[in-house]
Amino acid sequence: MKTKLWTILFFSICLLLGTNAQAQQYITGKLLDNTTSQPIRGASITIIAVKDSSKVQVPTDILGRFSSSTLANGDYLVSTQPMGYSMDLRRVKLIGQTIDLTFKLTNAEIVLNEINISSSSIQVKGDTLEFDTKKYVTQDFADADELVKQIPGVEIDDDSNVKAQGEPVNKIIIDGREFFSTDPKVALKNLPADVIAKIQIIDDKTEQAKFSGFDDGKRMKVINIVTKPDKRKSYFGKLSGGVGPDQKYAINTQVTKMNPKRQYAIDINTNNVNQPNGFAPRGNTRGRTGQGVTTRFNAGFNYLDRFFDDRMDFNANYTYNYTDNNILSQSKTEYTAGNRANQINNQDQLNSTYSNNHAFSIRANWKIDSIQKLDFQPNFSYQSNDRNSSSKGNTLLNLTEMLNSSDRRNNSFGENFNWGGDLTYMRRLNKPGRTISFNFNGSFSSNKSHATNFALNSYYKDGVFNRVDTVNNRNYSIGDNNGFRSKVAYTEMLGKYSRLQGNYTFRNTARYSDRKTYEFLAETGQLGELKNRLSNEFRNDFVYHSGGISYLFNKKDSIRFQIGLDYQTASQVNDKLFPNTLTTKSHFNSLLPNLNFQYNFNKDTRIEFRYNAKTNTPSIEQLQDFTDNQNPLRISSGNPDLKQEYDHNLVVQFRSINKGSGRSFTSDFTADFIEHKISNTIFTTDSAFTITEDVVLGPGGQYIRPENFNGVYNLKWQNSLGYRFEPLKLNFNLNNNLYFNQNYTLLNLEKVNAQTYGLSQRVGVNTAFSKDVIIGLDYNGNIAFSKNSASEKSNYSVYKHTIGNSIALTLLKTWTLNSTFNYLYNGSILNSPSTTSLLWNVSIGKKLFKRRNAEINLTVFDIFNDNKNINQQVNDLWVRVSQSNAITRYAILSFTYHIRGLGGKSGMKNRR
Repeated sequence: MKTKLWTILFFSICLLLGTNAQAQQYITGKLLDNTTSQPIRGASITIIAVKDSSKVQVPTDILGRFSSSTLANGDYLVSTQPMGYSMDLRRVKLIGQTIDLTFKLTNAEIVLNEINISSSSIQVKGDTLEFDTKKYVTQDFADADELVKQIPGVEIDDDSNVKAQGEPVNKIIIDGREFFSTDPKVALKNLPADVIAKIQIIDDKTEQAKFSGFDDGKRMKVINIVTKPDKRKSYFGKLSGGVGPDQKYAINTQVTKMNPKRQYAIDINTNNVNQPNGFAPRGNTRGRTGQGVTTRFNAGFNYLDRFFDDRMDFNANYTYNYTDNNILSQSKTEYTAGNRANQINNQDQLNSTYSNNHAFSIRANWKIDSIQKLDFQPNFSYQSNDRNSSSKGNTLLNLTEMLNSSDRRNNSFGENFNWGGDLTYMRRLNKPGRTISFNFNGSFSSNKSHATNFALNSYYKDGVFNRVDTVNNRNYSIGDNNGFRSKVAYTEMLGKYSRLQGNYTFRNTARYSDRKTYEFLAETGQLGELKNRLSNEFRNDFVYHSGGISYLFNKKDSIRFQIGLDYQTASQVNDKLFPNTLTTKSHFNSLLPNLNFQYNFNKDTRIEFRYNAKTNTPSIEQLQDFTDNQNPLRISSGNPDLKQEYDHNLVVQFRSINKGSGRSFTSDFTADFIEHKISNTIFTTDSAFTITEDVVLGPGGQYIRPENFNGVYNLKWQNSLGYRFEPLKLNFNLNNNLYFNQNYTLLNLEKVNAQTYGLSQRVGVNTAFSKDVIIGLDYNGNIAFSKNSASEKSNYSVYKHTIGNSIALTLLKTWTLNSTFNYLYNGSILNSPSTTSLLWNVSIGKKLFKRRNAEINLTVFDIFNDNKNINQQVNDLWVRVSQSNAITRYAILSFTYHIRGLGGKSGMKNRR
C-alpha cells in the first residue's frame, strides 16, 4: 500500500512540474559596474507594465543577476538606480520569448572642487540597513570585529556574540555567500577590516518566501559584509605564534583566498590560555575567558565555488575542536520555598572534561533555470566526551544544623553520531505568483555512553549523625533519535497585491533509549546484579500531520498583512519495554493561527505585529518513567503522560531610521502564553523517604518529576538605540531589556506561584579620531528578582555592574599600545559580602618590515592578578552564588605576519 501511495505521489509531481512549461516568459538580466565590470549586488529592478502601470520589483543576486516571475505578452519599462549609480531605463516587448538584458551603470558620485559629495553613511533598502564603512576606521590589519562593533546598533559582548538592534545575529555572510558555516565568531576573526566596503544588517526572509514572493513575516537577523571591489580577487590572513612563562603558548593560522567565483579558507589555532576563538596578540581580548583552565585546538576549512555556468553556489565546511577543560568550583545555594526554606547547600567540585568534535556540512544552492531552484544541505557530526568529576557537599538548616553530607565521584564516556540533510525544490508555474515548493528533511542520531558512579552519603537527625548509605554502580546507555519531515507549499496570486498559500506537512519521529544499571562489587571488582528499578528500555513514536492556508496582502511601500490557520493532528505512542512492558497512547488536535501586520509610515519608519501559535513535544528524557539516582540527593524520573506544550507568541516591533544623523532605533515587545508548560514538580523531606524498593531519599534531598502546568507566561521588552555624532566621530549604542516570567510548580504537592523579573542596561560609546587613536567605553548593569508564594520572604535579588574600557593607539607610526580594562562588581547575596574584580590587559607592539605587515607584541593578561569567575543566579525556588578557578596573570611574546595580496599575475606588486 505504501509503495502505491509513493508511486502515485511521484507521478503526480512529475505531471505538475511539466504542465505549461512552454508558455512561460520572463525578463532576466545582469547589472555591472561600468568601470570595474564587477556585478552589482542587492540592487532593485523595477518592471512596469505599460498597459496598466502595474509594477513588480526583483533584486539582483550575488552575481548581479535578476529574473522576473512569469509575465504576459506586452510592453514593459525596466528601470534601475542602485545607490551611488546613475539611473538606466529600458523599454522591452514580450511576444512569447524570454528577454535578457545587461545594464552597465556609471558611478554617480559628484566631485566638485575636490570635495567628494556622497550619500549618507546609512541607507534603508526594504529589510536591509546598509552602512558605508568609509567613516569608520580601525588600526592597520585589524580584524573585522573591530570595525563591526563601531556600527550604530551593533554590539559584541564579552563572549564575542553579536547583536544588531538588540537581536542576536544568526549568521554572517560575505558578499551574499556563506563563510565558515556562517558562525559570526569565526567569520569576524577570519576577515580583515580593510577589505570591507559596506555592512548590511538584514532581516532575512526564508528561501521559500524570497522565491515565491509570499512574505510570511518570518525573519532571521543576518549581517552581510560587502567587500571592496578591488579586494574580491585577493588573498589575506595572518600567521601568529607566541610563548610565555609557565609553558603558556598560542598559535594562530588564518588564510583565505577568494575571487568572485571560488574561495578557500583555512583557520587553525591552538592555545592553553582560555581563548576559544584564537589568541589576540594585541591584547584586545573581551571578557573573563570562561570557567576553569582550558587547552584547546581548533581547525576549520571552508571551500566555496560555483558550477553550471555560475548557477550553483557550492559550499563545503569542515571543523574540528578539541578541548581539555579543568574546573574547580564552589557554590552556595539557598532554597526559598516550602519546607526547604532556610536550607543552604554547599558544594565543592572538581570537573575534568576532554571533548572531540567533528562537523562536516555541504550546501549546494542550484538555480537550475529562471523558474526552478534546488537547495541541498547534508551534514554530519561526531562528538565524544570523557568526563571525570568529584564533589563534596553538605546541606544545613538555619545555617547551623546539619541535614546531610555527601562525597561523590563520577566517570563517564559518551559518543554521539549525527547525520542528516535538507532538500528543497522550488518551481514557478505558468502564471505570475504561482509557485510550488517541496521540502524534505531527515535527521538521524545515535549515542552510547558508559559511566561509573560512587556516592557516600551521611544523614543526620536533629544535627546528630544518624545513618550512611552508599551508591556504587555502573550504567550503560544507547539511544537513537530518527526523524523525517516533508512539506509542500503552493502559492497563487489573487490580484495586484494579494496572494494565497496552501501548505501540508508530515513528520515522523522515532526515539529509542536503553539504559542498564548494574551494582558494582568493590570486593571482587566485578559487576553484580542488574538493578531493574534503575534500568529502562523505552521507545517513543510521534507522528503529526499539519495542513493550512494563508492569505497575504502586500503593498510594499505601505502595508503588509498576512493571516493564516493551520490544523495539526498528532499521535504519540510510548512503549516501555523493560523492566516491565507498558504501552500508552495519546492524541492531540490543535488549531495554529498566525497573523502578521506591518505598516510603513515612510521608508525609514515602520511598526510590525506578529502572532503565531506553536507546539512543543516533550523530550525522551522527560518521558522515560524510570528512577535516576546518580545523585542520591537529587533523584529524578520521567513522566510518560506528559502533553505537548501549546505556545501563543506575540511580537510587536517598532523601527525608525534617520539616515542624516545615522540614528537607528528599535523597540520590541514579546509575550509568550504557554498552555501545558512542562515544569518540574519537587518533593523534599527532612527525614528518610522511600521512593522505590531500593531507592531512598535522604533528609535534605529532593525528588523531581516533570508535569504539565497552565497559566505560565513570559514578557520581555527590549530597546536598542544606535547613533553616530559625526563632529566627534562618536558612536553611541544603548540597549535595555526588561523581563517578567510567571511560572508554576508543585512543591510537596502544594502548587507554588513563582515569579522572576529583572532589568539589564548596556551603554556603549566608541570613537576613532583616526586609525592612530581609537577609544571605547561601555557599561553593563543587571538586576534580577525572584519571589514565590511558598516563601515567607517577599523577594530575593542579585545584581552586578561591569565597566569596560578599550584603547588602541599607534605611536610614532610603528609602535602600538593596546589596553582593555574590565571592572566587575557583584552585590552582596546569601550573607556574603559584595565582590569586585579588576581585569586589565595591555599589549605593546612594534611593526616590522617595509610594508609594516609584521609585528612583535608583548601581551600581559590580568596585570593586577585579580581575574575571578563569580556568578550569581536567581531562580523560582532558589538563589545561588558560585565561584570557579580562572586563568590569571600571564605574559606572551608573539610574532604576527599579516598576509595581503591581490589575485592575478600582478598580485605581488599590489600587496598592501
